[in-house]
Amino acid sequence: STLIFGLISICFWVPLFFTAEKDFKEINEIMKKRAALLSDQEVRDE
Repeated sequence: STLIFGLISICFWVPLFFTAEKDFKEINEIMKKRAALLSDQEVRDE
């Protein structure tokens, strides 16, 4: 039964891992854009 549970969890985690990796890349891009916007605002404020 442990082996069956392991196989089910692998089948569940693999697609989740791929979508999470894609989401992480999107979040990374958004954070870079926000960081660039924040640094631009700081330069303008000085």
